[in-house]
Amino acid sequence: MKKQTTSSRGRKQTLRPVERHLATAFRRASVGLVITRLTGMVIHVNYAFEQLTGYSPDESITNPFGLVMHPDELNLLENQLNKVVRGEQDSLDAQVRCIHKNGQPIWLKLHTTLLNDETQSLFSIIEEITREVVLRNEQQELLALVDNGLSFMAIADLEGRLTYINEAGRVLVGLDKDYLQAGKFVEDFYSPENYRLIQEVALPILLSQGHWTGRVELKHFKTGEPIPCQASGIRIDDPYSGKPLGRGFTMRDLRPELAAQEMERKLLTLVDNSIELMSILELDGKNSYINKAGIAMLGFENVQQVQQTPIAQLHAPEHFDLVEKEVLPSVMNTGSWSGEMLVRHLKTGEIFPVFNNTIRIDDPYSGQPVAVGAVMRDRRPEMLAQRTLEESELFSRNVFHHSPVAKVVFVGPEMIIRTVNEKMLTLLGRDATIIGKTFREAIPELMETPLAQPLEQVFTLGETYYQPEVKIQVMHSEKVDWAYYDCIYKALHNTAGNVYGVIVTASDVTGQVVARQKVEEAETALQGAIELAQLGTWEINLFTGQIDYSPRLRSWYGLDAAGPITQEQSVAAIRKIDLPLIQESIARAIVPGSTGVYDIEYTVEAAHTGQERILRAQGKAYFNEEGVAYRISGTVQDVTTQRHLQLALEQQVQQRTEELEAINEELAANNEELTAASEEVMLANQRLEEANLLLTRSNQNLEQFAYIASHDLQEPLRKVQQFGDLLINRYGESLGEGRTHLERMQLAARRMSRLIKDLLAFSRISTSPAPTDSVALNEVIAVVLDNLAIAIGETNAELVVSELPIVHGDATQLEQLFQNLLSNALKFSRTDGSGTQQPPRILVRAHRVPTTELEGLPKPARPAAFYQCIDVIDNGIGFDEKYLDRIFQVFQRLHGKDEFAGTGVGLAICQKVVTNHGGMITARSLPGQGATFSVYLPVLTQ
Repeated sequence: MKKQTTSSRGRKQTLRPVERHLATAFRRASVGLVITRLTGMVIHVNYAFEQLTGYSPDESITNPFGLVMHPDELNLLENQLNKVVRGEQDSLDAQVRCIHKNGQPIWLKLHTTLLNDETQSLFSIIEEITREVVLRNEQQELLALVDNGLSFMAIADLEGRLTYINEAGRVLVGLDKDYLQAGKFVEDFYSPENYRLIQEVALPILLSQGHWTGRVELKHFKTGEPIPCQASGIRIDDPYSGKPLGRGFTMRDLRPELAAQEMERKLLTLVDNSIELMSILELDGKNSYINKAGIAMLGFENVQQVQQTPIAQLHAPEHFDLVEKEVLPSVMNTGSWSGEMLVRHLKTGEIFPVFNNTIRIDDPYSGQPVAVGAVMRDRRPEMLAQRTLEESELFSRNVFHHSPVAKVVFVGPEMIIRTVNEKMLTLLGRDATIIGKTFREAIPELMETPLAQPLEQVFTLGETYYQPEVKIQVMHSEKVDWAYYDCIYKALHNTAGNVYGVIVTASDVTGQVVARQKVEEAETALQGAIELAQLGTWEINLFTGQIDYSPRLRSWYGLDAAGPITQEQSVAAIRKIDLPLIQESIARAIVPGSTGVYDIEYTVEAAHTGQERILRAQGKAYFNEEGVAYRISGTVQDVTTQRHLQLALEQQVQQRTEELEAINEELAANNEELTAASEEVMLANQRLEEANLLLTRSNQNLEQFAYIASHDLQEPLRKVQQFGDLLINRYGESLGEGRTHLERMQLAARRMSRLIKDLLAFSRISTSPAPTDSVALNEVIAVVLDNLAIAIGETNAELVVSELPIVHGDATQLEQLFQNLLSNALKFSRTDGSGTQQPPRILVRAHRVPTTELEGLPKPARPAAFYQCIDVIDNGIGFDEKYLDRIFQVFQRLHGKDEFAGTGVGLAICQKVVTNHGGMITARSLPGQGATFSVYLPVLTQ
């Protein structure tokens, strides 16, 4: 036991130096050391703890450790220490907020462990971390400020790899939250062309100078939209070595600013181009801005003049008092002024009124006045418009009261007469005293007539009512007459759209109604005439193709009495060979510019109608304002009986014509014998006298024969004509359709008589030598033109006669020659493409030609050194020159008698006359290009 005690004492002696060393180390440690009981009472503290908290060891030991703790930290720290005491964790590491003795907050870092000895105390190592916590808090605050900033902020390393971007930056460019994992680089934020600016300009300046500012254009990661920004970049350096670590950028989105600038430009454009004057007046009394309208209104030459001109010069002195004493004080005191004032044009000096709205412009921050704004409207257009409106109203009143149409205005449901013009007063038989009275009071007799009934309906429904051709009893010079009026009842609306009255107009249409009634009566009479004449009627609408036939015409065509008529049905009964002629005739009638006349005969076949009929259709086309035919209508007559009679008569005429041709052949044979005899006389000069005697006797016999023949032929024809005239005069009214046949017979008889006369003339000319008197051809032509004056007028012919020579011959025969030539030129005129007859154009000229120029032409009857050539040139239908020899023969015609009138003897007479005068006649022509007839007469030497 003693030995153990000695041993224990020896260990204690050995440990005392160690304890002394540990105590010294505890007291002098650079970190705070504290030993506390589990209750929190301090057992030991060192010098460093005193320095940290400001409490001496004595103060610390007599108080619990919670003395230095911040109240908010106590509960949390106790909970954590209890876990150490209970063995739930080995130690406690904590950063706690404490209170220095001087009251300043400090931050301490604790490392606390449980001492497993008999004392069961807690040992804590304490370091002050106030600076680190403050710095960290500042960093966190700065980071929060950056992260929640409104501008784009980002950091990248020197390689351009993005290490940080704040929330505003991510939203601006559309970057997802996992951007760091995506490994974004600076160049990803730009389009290639925009990144070149960063790479070639911004980065070199930033790395060399430490900062760069400029405008860039970012790219939205999702939409690709360009984002204009104002950029500010800095180089981030190591605070110890000074070497660059990275770069930081802030970006300000310029889109709102650019939009505001654009809006400002638009507003400025709007203001500058406003039609009203807009100005800003500085407090020194000069305008700093006036828009274009104001510059023009006040006569400024340029902006400099605006800024240099005091506003006093924009008013006459007597008018500026209003500005100086009322307008400006009111604006400065109340903030605005509105009213009319007078201004002066700088150049012209004109004083004119404007309506002025003026406001005070205040500084938005200080609220102090900085300028005065004004908007002025030129009152001259308004005043002119007002005068125009007043004049228009006066004009309207004058038009109303002096209108040729009767007018009255009623207002209110009681139909009070507000105004009425003279025409209406005359119509009603009243005077102006009815104005202001109700309709019932003023004109009670009309209350139960058709004139009064529409008034209430129009006023109630607000619609317009038209009552045509109302028969009204009116007074004219104390005489009661009936007249017709078109009445219109129209509702009158106020600006709110409500009906407040009715205007009634009455237009006198008595003349129109009476005219229409007369037309209807005429149409009735015409229809009666059509029925009496047994005519059919027809009408074709050329626009719609609708065809309408009268019942009689439907019967002739074998059609049903009712129902529509198709194009096929309208022509089914017509003989096939007649269809092209009908179509051509209609086509000519509807050609624009034509007469529109349609006249044709055709046959309807018995197979369709049960009876073959010859019909004559006549009609006329009607043209609209554009000259286009829109309707063709007319009548149809059954001429079957007349045509059969005409055919019989023509057969008789043909028989007589053949007999005349036989006689003519005999005459021609006799002429040939005479010609042979003449040649024998010329060959045998010694028998000349005998031959002349025989020729004279033969001519006399021939003339006597021609006279007897013509007399014997003319006599029965005269009797036919006389008896025909007698029948027409006595029985014409009762002959009916037979009258037409009789007239056709008379026409044929006249043609026969003319033929006989032409034959007689031909015979006389053939046997009569031409005397050698001097004949002036211009006088001959004058006589001929006088004879043909009617034909020239009817055809609208144009004749040009040049100077003609004097020839030797017989004036009568030469008149016959040129009358036949000119008559043919008038007769054989041509039509244009539309079927319109063209006016004849005829030229008569003469020139002298030597015999040598007649080579290739027919030989003249008498040789001469020179000949007078007289040409008759026309623009008619012409002919084919292969028929040249034929046209000068008797009874030779190139056209049918139905086409052109004539006997076929005229040109034969012309040839005989020319032959008698020792000359010759020939012609040149082409079909459709006119003809030239040339007469060659010998020039006799003295």
